[in-house]
Formats: sequence, structure tokens, C-alpha cells
Amino acid sequence: PGVPRINKRGPAFPLDGYEFNVPEGHALFKHYLKVVPSSYQAGNGPLQSAYEFSTTHHHHVFRPGSRLAQPALYFMYDFHPIKIVHKFRRTPFLHFLVKLACLVEHPRHHE
Repeated sequence: PGVPRINKRGPAFPLDGYEFNVPEGHALFKHYLKVVPSSYQAGNGPLQSAYEFSTTHHHHVFRPGSRLAQPALYFMYDFHPIKIVHKFRRTPFLHFLVKLACLVEHPRHHE
């Protein structure tokens, strides 16, 4: 199992499909990952635990034959202590009608 990011379209994985290739020489890759614990609840369904994360990456390609060229791969993690809870709920249609009636009945007056 991976680390899903929850949104209205479902889980997304920021690193899916990324390829890091070096045609010649050596390279240094650094990946920075920020991880936030989160939960997702749709309507009155069960609370599902997950993690949200964002990524940033930097790389440096060394020239072939360079004496300083050492291939390397680093992953830096930043774990956040705060949990985010996403609750997706629909407002009942009756509440929408009451709010609409209040807007129509009591417009703002500037005197």
C-alpha cells in the first residue's frame, strides 16, 4: 500500500510516473517529502486514515570524468504533528432554501 493523498477525485500519488534518468555521467538526486497524517470521511461513512504528502526534488548532473562525481540519492522527510480531518458532507436542500429565502427577504440597505 502506498501513501494516498485524499481529494474529491480519490487518492493521488505525486511521484507516480516520474522517472529520473541520467544519460551520461553521474547525478545527485534529492527528494524532499512533507508528510501530514489525515483522515477522510464521506457522509456518515467510516473514518479512513491516510497520509497526505507533497514532494519537491532537485538534481545535479556531473560531467563525465569529473573527480567530484559521486552518484547519490537522498530522501528527506518532514513529518507534521498535526492531523487533518476531511469530512465531505452535503448541505440538505431545505437549509439551502432557508438561506436563499433570508437573502431575498432581507437585502442589505445602505443609508
